[in-house]
Amino acid sequence: MPDAGGTRPRLYTIPPSAPFLSTLARAMLNGDLPVPGGAKPDPLTLPRAIIYLPTRRAVRALRDAFLDAAGGHAVLLPSIRALGDPDEDAAIIFGGEGNAEEGFAGAAGARGIGPLERRLALMRLVLAWSKKLHESGAARSGQAVPPVATPAQASYLAADLGNLMEFIESEEVDLAALDELAPEEHAVHWQHTIEFLKIVTEHWPAHLAEHRLVSPTARRNALMDFEAARLLAAPPAGPVIAAGSTGTVPATARLLKVIASLPNGAVVLPGLDFSLDPESWASLAEHPEHPLTPRGAIRLGTCARRA
Repeated sequence: MPDAGGTRPRLYTIPPSAPFLSTLARAMLNGDLPVPGGAKPDPLTLPRAIIYLPTRRAVRALRDAFLDAAGGHAVLLPSIRALGDPDEDAAIIFGGEGNAEEGFAGAAGARGIGPLERRLALMRLVLAWSKKLHESGAARSGQAVPPVATPAQASYLAADLGNLMEFIESEEVDLAALDELAPEEHAVHWQHTIEFLKIVTEHWPAHLAEHRLVSPTARRNALMDFEAARLLAAPPAGPVIAAGSTGTVPATARLLKVIASLPNGAVVLPGLDFSLDPESWASLAEHPEHPLTPRGAIRLGTCARRA
């Protein structure tokens, strides 16, 4: 992992037995993040910190956790931002309002298509595909994806296609090799599926480009990459903490990698297992989907120790 600050990346963990957000808030107020045993932040330095959490719900809960950890005293909170909500306003989540027009808006600032708008557009594409299938005489009962006869059927297929696209875009999967996935004995059957999936691979990208739109997931991925590049180019003076996310989405993992290597950065992982033997730790490299990461984390809270 690159090291922007000249030291090893900072990884921490909070054990499952401890309340995650309350422990995180206390660690910040005690000066244990981003460096254990650091100086406690005063009321003017704490707002300079930036904390990234997985969801907006976690953002709201951490604000309450800070107020509880402060013992009822008034406190200026850090900047707490959500990673997992692609429909958030980019100017508010990342970079601040002043950077929006010249930053993210210039890189990938097309309007994200809404869920209902996307479903209706996909319905039209599904109905057009079904009509073409009927006109060509290719429709038959043994087909992989049967033609649709009603808008309700098109709506269900549109919803499934939307879920499929979210997964594909989140995992950054390349669909270029679809033609070669099926063995020879299933090639004809698979071709019907390929024709149907052209709605996703060809017609949907053309629809977005024509209307100057972008999918919410693609927008989120671009937003993550933009924020990672911004942090590397100009590391903030205050602490930068990412907590609660395990980086299972590639774009999020890239951002966490940058944050962990910043001079004032740290990543706090939930419930890292310290009991695994060396062979099990080594095997994690073969399973990139696994939420655990290699050794090097430090426990926060009452059981603090280096792995």
